[in-house]
Amino acid sequence: MKQKIQIIIFILGLCLPSVAQVKEISLYSKHKLDSMHKLMQGNNYYFSLHPELEELQKKLKALEVFTAQRMTADNCGYFCGPIVVPVKELVLSGTRQNATEVLLTWKTLGETNTAQMLLEASRGNTNQFSAVYSTPAAGNSVGQIIYNRVDSNSFSGNTYYRVKQTDIDANFTYSNAIAIAGYPQTAFLQVYPNPAPAQNISYKLQGFTASENARLILYDAAGRTIAQRRAAAISNGVFSISSIATLQPGLYTLIVSNEAGSVQSTFVVY
Repeated sequence: MKQKIQIIIFILGLCLPSVAQVKEISLYSKHKLDSMHKLMQGNNYYFSLHPELEELQKKLKALEVFTAQRMTADNCGYFCGPIVVPVKELVLSGTRQNATEVLLTWKTLGETNTAQMLLEASRGNTNQFSAVYSTPAAGNSVGQIIYNRVDSNSFSGNTYYRVKQTDIDANFTYSNAIAIAGYPQTAFLQVYPNPAPAQNISYKLQGFTASENARLILYDAAGRTIAQRRAAAISNGVFSISSIATLQPGLYTLIVSNEAGSVQSTFVVY
């Protein structure tokens, strides 16, 4: 009996190679433990007084914890080593090339069972990332792997990027997140035709970055405010002056401004 207990304890002291084997030895050991417990009770022994059985009970408890920790691993050889990290040092960098393109580069220093690299972007904030590019990962590598992607991006504000690496078991890792500034644009405002009757005048606004503090103001020749609009009513495009105010013949100045500065256009109504 003592020899059987020692054999079970010895087996439980090993680091088992897989979850299936762990479960098998766990069930076997529990069955033996129950059988020996009943046998010793029949011989007027007390379970708590047997150090071998107490040790076996402790080993079984440790085995349950070990089994839970190994549920994500399928097989790690004869002796269980450290859990393998799918990718090492996933680092992302990027530069804006021009008004419409951003070059993204990310590197790994080693990959194990990697499946996919997913480039994600978020326009204006870091809370709403969405996929913009996907490519197969290297799978298994021991050296540096470099990935590149040119993203079509004409957003005027900051764009945030990150890479999501997924392995063959659907586990994933994120890279660092980076911010790419929008391409500087020169705001342009034009009133046309000029001069013209009030009902036929339009204004064109382009390259303007809307913000909470943006304002559109129409002044007359005496500097009096004829009309004004706040951020919600200001956007790039072509609009009729009559949508702002009904004008009498005279000289007027239209100004659009935000934190970055202002643009203006003077025109004549006859």
